[in-house]
Amino acid sequence: QTDLTPYFHSRGDQNFTSVADPELDAALSDYRVSETPAQRQAARARVIDRLAALRVVSVLYAPIGVTLISRRIAGLEFVDDLPRLDRLELHALARP
Repeated sequence: QTDLTPYFHSRGDQNFTSVADPELDAALSDYRVSETPAQRQAARARVIDRLAALRVVSVLYAPIGVTLISRRIAGLEFVDDLPRLDRLELHALARP
């Protein structure tokens, strides 16, 4: 997951929109220091809610990532938008 602190923290070095919001700063800081997926998810939800309330808009670069997954893969699960590799299983393709 991308750390949004440089872009939206009041002291972020890429905060070109000049956002300065204590609640957003706290949520971004909590995301950085979170130790569990649940803590990260909660902090990320607070960041999303606060950005929606502030209606901050700035599109400088919008990369698109595409992931192709074989139909043979089972147990695909994502944590922080990354696949958990320890849960994957590979199955044989069914023949027609």
